[in-house]
Amino acid sequence: MNAWRQLLVQTVLRHRAQGPLWQTWSLLGALLLTLAGLLSGVLPPQVAAILAGVLVFAVTLWWWALFLQTAMRLNTPAAACLVPGMRRRLMTLTAALWIIGSLPQAALFGAASGHFGYGWLLSTALLLFIAICCRYLWLAFLPSPLWLVNQASGNPAMVMVASLRSAGEAVVVSAGMLLLVVLGGMVLRLVFPRGGDAHHRIGECIERRTRNLKQGGLVPADGGMSRMLGIVYRARLTARGSAGARLLDALGARAHWGWPVMGIAAIAAAALAWRALAEPATMRIFMPMVLMAMLLLVITHVEAVLAALKGSAVEQGILRLVPAAPPVRDLNRQLALALLARFGIVWCAYLACSIVVVVTTTQPWGAWLCCTAMSVAIAPALLRDHARHPGWPLSQWTAGAVMLVMLSLGGMVEHGAIAIGLVTAVATALLAGTAIALAWRWRRAIAAAPAFPAGRLAA
Repeated sequence: MNAWRQLLVQTVLRHRAQGPLWQTWSLLGALLLTLAGLLSGVLPPQVAAILAGVLVFAVTLWWWALFLQTAMRLNTPAAACLVPGMRRRLMTLTAALWIIGSLPQAALFGAASGHFGYGWLLSTALLLFIAICCRYLWLAFLPSPLWLVNQASGNPAMVMVASLRSAGEAVVVSAGMLLLVVLGGMVLRLVFPRGGDAHHRIGECIERRTRNLKQGGLVPADGGMSRMLGIVYRARLTARGSAGARLLDALGARAHWGWPVMGIAAIAAAALAWRALAEPATMRIFMPMVLMAMLLLVITHVEAVLAALKGSAVEQGILRLVPAAPPVRDLNRQLALALLARFGIVWCAYLACSIVVVVTTTQPWGAWLCCTAMSVAIAPALLRDHARHPGWPLSQWTAGAVMLVMLSLGGMVEHGAIAIGLVTAVATALLAGTAIALAWRWRRAIAAAPAFPAGRLAA
């Protein structure tokens, strides 16, 4: 029993090392509020069950992903081959938590809908999908193109769901769980390999992913796109350019504007292709998501640039010694201008592509105004005292908060829950506040200690 407990404790210790448990406590606190609303009669039982199910599922997904990441790191190639029972215990514990973790939210959703079996089947399938995404991260992006193909081809998934429901809940759940158990055994063997060269490659991939998270979290530092852009950088190192632009050469390809620009263009092309295959009415509800995806790439660019500034101190120190480097008294100004110029390229790409998408689809100008104002509000984060406070520690939380707020806000604006006049006034105030923040942070960034290499005074 002690061995099983130690495996579970590792997950809690890893989470505590990364930060406090306030996310979990906040969600559980919201669960108590839902219970209070139910007992006081403010919330109907069905609504309270759905809200409680969402909150419990959020906590379950959080700790499930954290446990999987911890367990995969414990299953090192040496431990898998040499430690007696380590791999077997990890696989058994994962399978048990998979089944147990799918029950609470299934019970709550079942109480709300009257279909516990369907809720359990969907909960189990989603937890299994999260598990395979921990091994193959690219699979997390698969639902979006599959959904687009389904919508463009007449929604055959709904036809299949209707035919399955006609067979009866007991039959569908039994067959589905049997299939998931078979798939779960296969996923366990993929997530927990036993030694060998493939296992070493998986370990290197996990270490690289962990390193990317520490350096920023949203853009990989050594992916295929970075290597391709690195070719451009090698040619640029021998070319002429402004002193400020040459400072950014030390940051590497992951901070290049090509990343977000290509992503924004791809999203716009996908939206236009969807418009050619579907009616505008079917797109309306999803247009805030499209604009939100473009906005997220702008945030990702700012985060990647700041992370690269923090993580490339050696390269910055070398580049600082070349004759083309700006003088110390002008260093911060040149760096700030270069950072804002690179952000301007990304933002102009966002502006052009978002306008094209809005004009050619359902014309969601309210959601566009919200996202555009927020995209400009990210710019002041580039101006800071990089010598003492490099990076952007709250970047991932900022991206998550923006996604939650802007998705709901854009949806309410598009469906008339918020007047467009109020949205325009708030967006104008946000733009004015951004201009003030840019001016204030510009003066502070210029007056700060020379920030190249970044972080040299962080201690």
